Amino acid sequence: MIHRRQVCFLLFILTTTFGYTQDNVPATINKTDSIEKEILNYTDTQTELITKGRRLLLDRFTAGDLQKVKEVKDYLKNQVENRDYVVLFPFEHWLILYWTKEYTELINLIKNPDAFEYTRVNRIAPQQDILYERIREKSLISISKLTSEIYLSGLSEVDNDFLVLYLNAILSGKNSTITQDKLNDLADEFILKYPQSEYNNYIRENLRFKFVPSKWGFAYEFFSGYGMATGNLANHFTNNIPIGVAFDVQFKNLSLYLRDYIGFSKLKNDISYPDGTWKAKSQVRVFVPEATLGYVVMDRNRVKLAPFAGIGGVNFSPTEKDISNEPFLKNANIGGFSYMAGFNLDIKFGKDISFNEFNSGVGFGFIRIRYSYCMPRLAEKYDGMTGNMHCFTVGIGAFGRTVKRDK
Repeated sequence: MIHRRQVCFLLFILTTTFGYTQDNVPATINKTDSIEKEILNYTDTQTELITKGRRLLLDRFTAGDLQKVKEVKDYLKNQVENRDYVVLFPFEHWLILYWTKEYTELINLIKNPDAFEYTRVNRIAPQQDILYERIREKSLISISKLTSEIYLSGLSEVDNDFLVLYLNAILSGKNSTITQDKLNDLADEFILKYPQSEYNNYIRENLRFKFVPSKWGFAYEFFSGYGMATGNLANHFTNNIPIGVAFDVQFKNLSLYLRDYIGFSKLKNDISYPDGTWKAKSQVRVFVPEATLGYVVMDRNRVKLAPFAGIGGVNFSPTEKDISNEPFLKNANIGGFSYMAGFNLDIKFGKDISFNEFNSGVGFGFIRIRYSYCMPRLAEKYDGMTGNMHCFTVGIGAFGRTVKRDK
């Protein structure tokens, strides 16, 4: 049986607990609602100011109100832009300065090594819009007008010419008739006109992009042909048909030719040795290693000609198979030092490959017609082995140079 006092105590506990819950649940809900509303209503005033400022700048520029353009630009650059926010990208800013005729400020900004500092610092960029596209588009249409106004500015002639050159640089590229080649020509004209100008290093580093072949070139060739011995050598060995490989190293017009010539010939007459006889009609290998220097005397779109002279060797020897069957033949080779001279005539497959900053090299394929006259000194070691050798070869290969930027 529950006493009245117990019932009262139970009611007191329930009332207190219910009251506490009612007081605190709304507080928690209200706090959550407040943060949610704060998030939903949050506005980045700096970003919004930049976005609207750029929009006003574009509207006034489109309307031709350059005074208002200057006012808005000055406010955004001086009052809004900071280390955290970018208001105008360099090319946008500089094109505007061309329109507002603030040339002195423009020159100082262009020469500033920190002009593109925003690319190295993690700053908040403006929201995407068409401000730059519109300014560039109108500047391309009005380039003659902008150029004329520069020359009426009262600045020095060298400053005027530099500003015109830089305007062309900003407006070159996509949807423009100002190509990099044209820009290179303008840069060359400026440097030639002002050889001591303070702008020249900047122009070479940032505006002039010319790529030229390096002084070093390399080639390879696979060849075959016909070799004819003369004198007493012709009485012992038949004419030979070679195969071979060659490598060229060229510096400017001077070439080093490294060749390995292997000819297939036969022995015409028996040659006797103390241990046996190298029999007639045996297979003979003719080895002609070569290191010669050539000079390119003609290099045109289709033809390249280079006479050469140097040293090498001429060696007539039995085959490995014959030596394995007749071991004494390992001493049967006839060979020695040789002088060499001749010419290379390269017929190019086409014009030199064009090159620019996107190419790693420049070169051409070729068919090489080569004549060499070998003058071995064999008679000094082998009695009666007098004579020389004419070598005619036709090869296929390729020549190339790396490219480098010309400053």
